[in-house]
Amino acid sequence: MSLQPDVLRARAEQFCAAVARFLQDTPERASYFARCEVFHPELLDTSLECSLRPWTDPARLVAAALDDLGPERPEVELIPPLVAHVVLAGVVPASHVQAMAYPWLLGAHVRVKAPSMDPHFPALFAAALGARVEPVTGRGTSGDAVVVVGGDGAVAAVRAHASGGAPVLAFGDRISVAWLGDCAEVDWAGLALDVGLYDQRGCLSVVEVLVAPGHAESSAASLGHALDQLPRRRLGDDEDGIRRARDLWVLEGRRCLRYRDATLFVVAGGTVEAGPLGRTVVVREVVSPLGALETLRGRLGTVVVAPGARPPLGELGRLGASRVVLPGHAQAAGPEWPHDGVSPFGGLCRRLWRHPHQADSRA
Repeated sequence: MSLQPDVLRARAEQFCAAVARFLQDTPERASYFARCEVFHPELLDTSLECSLRPWTDPARLVAAALDDLGPERPEVELIPPLVAHVVLAGVVPASHVQAMAYPWLLGAHVRVKAPSMDPHFPALFAAALGARVEPVTGRGTSGDAVVVVGGDGAVAAVRAHASGGAPVLAFGDRISVAWLGDCAEVDWAGLALDVGLYDQRGCLSVVEVLVAPGHAESSAASLGHALDQLPRRRLGDDEDGIRRARDLWVLEGRRCLRYRDATLFVVAGGTVEAGPLGRTVVVREVVSPLGALETLRGRLGTVVVAPGARPPLGELGRLGASRVVLPGHAQAAGPEWPHDGVSPFGGLCRRLWRHPHQADSRA
C-alpha cells in the first residue's frame, strides 16, 4: 500500500477538526452535554479535555499511521479496507473516537453501530466528521475489516461472525493499575484523574494501587483526599450493585476508608481483582507486585508508574500491559497506542505477498 502523506495529512486534519468540536463551544458539544445522563457535566468537561486532546494534533496522527504501516518489504502489499464495520459499546467518548479513527484514516467507508447505553456521542461525532461515516442499526460484520469495542464476550461474538476472515481490531475487557512501590513522591492529583475520570467506566481507569508494605494507609488517605477534589460523581442505575459489592468487602473484614464520592479499601497481600467501580479503589500492600498481577495475565491494560518506581517492562508486557505512563496520563491514550500489542493501522489491513519480480500493477 502506498499511503500518500499529503492524502493522509488531509484526512488527519479533517478528523482532528471533528474531535476539536467537542472541546470547544460548539452546537455538537452543547448537544452532547444536554443528552449525556451518565456523567456530571464538570466531570465530563475534564474527562473530554484529557482523553480527546491527543486526537487533535494532525501531525501526531500522521506520524502514528506512517510509523505503524511501514516500511514493509517490497514483496508485501498492504491492502487497506474499503468498508469497515465499527461496533461500539460503553459510554466513554474517547474509545469511540479511537475505534473510528483507524479505519477512517486508512480511507475506508466506516459503518458505525452505536451502543445502546450512549447512542448520542457516536452519532454527533459521525455528523461532525461528515464524509465516509454511516450510522447503522445492525451489528453487521460483512466489511473488509471490523473494529469492536466491548466486553470479551461481545468481542468473541463479533470475531466469530466476521466475514471471510476479515481483520478484527478488538478493544475488550482490560484492567488498569498503579505501581507505586515505596515512592514518597507521587502526583496524587494526577492519580486521582486516572481513577476518577469517566468514573472508572473504561478500561483505562485505575482500579488498584500496588504499594510496598507500610505504605498503604498513607497512600489511601492521600488518594482519597485527591479524589475529593474532583467534580461530583453522578449516581447511575448500577449504584445498588456497587454498594452491595462494597458492603460484601466490608463484611469480609477489609479496612474501608470512605470519602465524599470515593471508597478505598486497604488490603495486605493477595492478587489484583476487578472491583465494583464507581470510584472504588483497592490499595494493596505487596512484596511482589508481579505476583499480585499474575491473575491478570492477558487482561492487564495500562500501568501507571510513579517516577521513582522501576518496574520490569518486559514482564509487564508479557502480562499483557500495552501502556506504562506517569500519573495523570492513563486516560490520555493517543493514536500510537498498540492496544494488546496489535498494530492499530496495520492490523486492519490484509497482507498480500507477491513474487519479487512480479510487476506492480498499481497506478
